[in-house]
Amino acid sequence: MNRSACWLALSLFVVVASLPTTAQEYGLIEDIQAQAPGYFYFARPGEAVVAVTVFGSVGQAGRYLLGDGATLGDLLALSGGAQAQASASMEDAVARLYRGGAVAYEAPLRSVYGGETTPPVLQENDIIEMVGLVSTARGFYVHNQPGRATIVVTAAGAFQSPGRYVLDTGSRTGDLVALAGGLGEASRRSNERIHATVRLYRDGEMLLESDLTDLYAKETPMLEEGDVIDLESVRSTVFTWRDIISIATGVGALALAIDRLAGL
Repeated sequence: MNRSACWLALSLFVVVASLPTTAQEYGLIEDIQAQAPGYFYFARPGEAVVAVTVFGSVGQAGRYLLGDGATLGDLLALSGGAQAQASASMEDAVARLYRGGAVAYEAPLRSVYGGETTPPVLQENDIIEMVGLVSTARGFYVHNQPGRATIVVTAAGAFQSPGRYVLDTGSRTGDLVALAGGLGEASRRSNERIHATVRLYRDGEMLLESDLTDLYAKETPMLEEGDVIDLESVRSTVFTWRDIISIATGVGALALAIDRLAGL
């Protein structure tokens, strides 16, 4: 093949490669793929779309443009499905659809795909919330059965996980202490003890004061909205016979050194 033929073949290849493709690529709208985090296209070019928002315990929260006719089940699949923190169960996770400022649909996640009803078709500006057992925000925790009335209380002080807690109505002080992880891990010496005290405050008044070790020996008070449970830890040093021997040995060595210096 001569040089002219090579140049002609190369020119034809460049022209063909630059021609617009007519293939329908899923995930593109007008040949544009969304790049911004939290903003996603899931429709075919030229297809009518609806824009919806999903947040909560899902793989990819954000704004979604979906093909007209997409259902709630489609959106949950496209957004990565329900997600939970490590050690949290999604057994009681709930999918909730808001439309026009009101809850239009709510169902346990496990029934969205296998329930007796078909997941609702999404409409423009729908908002979908995936409600799990544990919030993804550090310091804010949700521990309630979906659909039950809740209260919001505060765990403060030396808890392993202090913060704001959403609990079922009827939860007790001992329940919150357990959910907050009890006394946080703290390094201490072998001769050091930590005394922990639990106090329940309501409307500025202290209703309960108990050693943490004695807390579960009695029925703890039922919590109400706005209660604050504080856990105070106080360190104290305890002398053992080993400490006494060490001190005596040190004093003896010091006295011997002084005696030798005096004899010089």
